[in-house]
Amino acid sequence: MASNLYQRYFWLINVIYRNKRITLKDINDKWLNCSFSNGVTIPRKTFNNHRNTIEEIFDINIECDRATNEYYRYVSVVVAERLRRKSCPERQQGDKKQNSV
Repeated sequence: MASNLYQRYFWLINVIYRNKRITLKDINDKWLNCSFSNGVTIPRKTFNNHRNTIEEIFDINIECDRATNEYYRYVSVVVAERLRRKSCPERQQGDKKQNSV
């Protein structure tokens, strides 16, 4: 059961990341085409619970633009810096060289 929840979290993160901004209706349209949806949409309360859990576990914020009702991935400055460093190892080596001088 826990692995099914993690599959849902990864799926949701991936869908929002690939679409940049997406409504819950569009998320559910994509979800219904997914093999582990069992033909059942994601209720808003469940979606919000998933958003909160994703933030707690992965430090990824899924925010809502109230003007358009679109969800998007929000990355804080601290998380963005951490991701930048992880994705750019040559930058880290340069930082270490500068710090050692």
